[in-house]
Amino acid sequence: MKHRLGLICFCAIVLVSCNGKSTTQSPNTPEANSSTRLTQISQEQAVDIAKSQAIKEHESLEKYDIKSVDNVSSWRVEFQLKDLSMGGGVIYTIDKRTGKIIARQETQ
Repeated sequence: MKHRLGLICFCAIVLVSCNGKSTTQSPNTPEANSSTRLTQISQEQAVDIAKSQAIKEHESLEKYDIKSVDNVSSWRVEFQLKDLSMGGGVIYTIDKRTGKIIARQETQ
């Protein structure tokens, strides 16, 4: 009986100190991931970063189709020539956390 009474008192103290709310978060809840999301760059920002680099290498981006792909920790931004007979394009991989270009690949 003493053991049960002690356990009941302990639970009451925990509930009062937590204001009756659960403080456990699942790792997959939006609240648990909010700090991660806040530090990641958006798709639009990744495309802008890739465009700023691509414009340094090419006189104009008008002849390119631009496509972006969401990966787990990076954005993949692809520049493909609209006229495929003119050649390939370039792919930039942008780190979602830092916004830095971590890879560049030319395509044929």
